[in-house]
Amino acid sequence: MKEVNLLKHFMFGFEMKPLMWITPDQPPMTTWVSLREPARWMSEFIAETLGLPMPETRKAARALFEHIQSVSLTMQNAVENHTGIPIGVEEAYRFRTLLSDFITQFEHEERHLNIFGLYDIGTHSTTALLKQAHHNLPADVRSRLTAEVIGDLDEAGRCLAFDRATAAGFHVLRAVEPLILAYHNKVTRNIRPLRSRNWGAYIRVLTNPVHAARVDLKVVGMLQHIKDFYRNPIMHPEESLTSDQAFSLFNTCLSAMVQLDAATQNCPP
Repeated sequence: MKEVNLLKHFMFGFEMKPLMWITPDQPPMTTWVSLREPARWMSEFIAETLGLPMPETRKAARALFEHIQSVSLTMQNAVENHTGIPIGVEEAYRFRTLLSDFITQFEHEERHLNIFGLYDIGTHSTTALLKQAHHNLPADVRSRLTAEVIGDLDEAGRCLAFDRATAAGFHVLRAVEPLILAYHNKVTRNIRPLRSRNWGAYIRVLTNPVHAARVDLKVVGMLQHIKDFYRNPIMHPEESLTSDQAFSLFNTCLSAMVQLDAATQNCPP
């Protein structure tokens, strides 16, 4: 996946126009100055399209860029040495042929580029969801998360941005599980590894009267709700989430993670 900078593409197209106006009778200084911006934006285009499946376009772009650099250097020398020798007819005409070839190749290959626009999800920025969805949590909570939890949260954000609803639900639920276990272990004073991923078993332990004085039942109630209405259905292959359900679950799980973290930190020793 590659982020597309539309401004660079717009400016590139805009700044290529002067190449069509270069003539063999204009002063070297005029030609030299008129090539500065085309050279800059052609370089930006080549860097921006690195890795994209458009080999012929990039080949044509490099040929045009090399000609721009070559003529620019010649005109710079003419200005600095006060020779006054303008660009040749063949060199001027070559700008048109190289630019025409580039446009032809770009028109052909851009049809096969898979470029889509992604909308923000609710109040969540698509860019933030794609890159660092875990930043939707408070900084102090994030500081206590493992790399695995952060990875699942970020993957959930990417799935949400790309409208992979059930996958988003799967990953955000995985992100919650280690925090449930951490709370379970703090309450029971019993270190249990993350193996079974059995929310029902965790909840049964947390609701045991033996631990009543150390458990926040509001947190347990939220976990019970997530388990019954989201997690259990997702575990069945025939069930799937809608985009709205995935968005709701994502926000619910973020809230659950904040509450679980607080309950774990405040649990009596």
